[in-house]
Amino acid sequence: MTRKHTTDEDLVTRLQEQVRVAKSIQSIPELGLLDDAETNPEMLHRRTALSRRRQVARLKRRHRSELREQRRAEWDAAMDD
Repeated sequence: MTRKHTTDEDLVTRLQEQVRVAKSIQSIPELGLLDDAETNPEMLHRRTALSRRRQVARLKRRHRSELREQRRAEWDAAMDD
């Protein structure tokens, strides 16, 4: 596999395209992708909601794991009898 030789002009063109795409994304008001939580209360709400969902998912996984462990221990105890 050979690498294509890139010129400065190619790099500038790619960078200009990336800036154009970033500006077009930033102009979509509903997304607020480039806002931070301090300046956009909606973004803070989204981040808080996402954090809660992740925490709930972690707690559910932990609970299921503990239940499996408890059932395993009960099974082992029943088999020992």
